[in-house]
Amino acid sequence: MNELLHDFDMKEEGRREGKQEMNRLIQLLAEQNRMEDIIRSAQDAEYQKKLFEEFQI
Repeated sequence: MNELLHDFDMKEEGRREGKQEMNRLIQLLAEQNRMEDIIRSAQDAEYQKKLFEEFQI
Protein backbone atom coordinates (compact mmCIF):
# COMPACT_ATOMS: atom_id res chain seq x y z
CA MET A 1 0.00 0.00 0.00
CA ASN A 2 2.78 2.45 0.84
CA GLU A 3 4.43 1.70 -2.49
CA LEU A 4 1.20 2.57 -4.31
CA LEU A 5 0.95 5.87 -2.46
CA HIS A 6 4.59 6.62 -3.25
CA ASP A 7 4.03 5.89 -6.95
CA PHE A 8 0.95 8.11 -6.95
CA ASP A 9 2.86 10.95 -5.28
CA MET A 10 5.69 10.66 -7.80
CA LYS A 11 3.24 10.79 -10.71
CA GLU A 12 1.51 13.82 -9.22
CA GLU A 13 4.86 15.59 -8.79
CA GLY A 14 5.71 14.84 -12.42
CA ARG A 15 2.40 16.29 -13.56
CA ARG A 16 2.96 19.45 -11.52
CA GLU A 17 6.44 19.90 -12.95
CA GLY A 18 5.16 19.35 -16.48
CA LYS A 19 2.43 21.94 -16.01
CA GLN A 20 4.92 24.44 -14.61
CA GLU A 21 7.24 23.91 -17.58
CA MET A 22 4.40 24.32 -20.07
CA ASN A 23 3.16 27.46 -18.32
CA ARG A 24 6.67 28.90 -18.44
CA LEU A 25 6.94 28.15 -22.16
CA ILE A 26 3.59 29.83 -22.85
CA GLN A 27 4.62 32.85 -20.81
CA LEU A 28 7.91 33.24 -22.68
CA LEU A 29 6.29 32.80 -26.08
CA ALA A 30 3.52 35.28 -25.22
CA GLU A 31 6.10 37.87 -24.13
CA GLN A 32 7.56 37.61 -27.62
CA ASN A 33 4.14 37.69 -29.32
CA ARG A 34 4.70 34.17 -30.68
CA MET A 35 1.04 33.16 -30.55
CA GLU A 36 1.34 30.83 -33.55
CA ASP A 37 4.08 28.93 -31.71
CA ILE A 38 1.84 28.55 -28.65
CA ILE A 39 -0.89 27.03 -30.81
CA ARG A 40 1.50 24.81 -32.75
CA SER A 41 3.20 23.57 -29.59
CA ALA A 42 -0.18 22.47 -28.25
CA GLN A 43 -0.74 20.41 -31.40
CA ASP A 44 2.76 19.12 -32.16
CA ALA A 45 4.76 17.38 -29.41
CA GLU A 46 8.01 17.41 -31.41
CA TYR A 47 7.72 21.15 -32.02
CA GLN A 48 6.98 21.68 -28.34
CA LYS A 49 10.13 19.75 -27.47
CA LYS A 50 12.17 22.03 -29.76
CA LEU A 51 10.71 25.08 -28.03
CA PHE A 52 11.60 23.66 -24.61
CA GLU A 53 15.14 23.26 -25.88
CA GLU A 54 15.18 26.76 -27.39
CA PHE A 55 14.17 28.29 -24.07
CA GLN A 56 16.23 25.81 -22.04
CA ILE A 57 13.25 24.62 -20.07
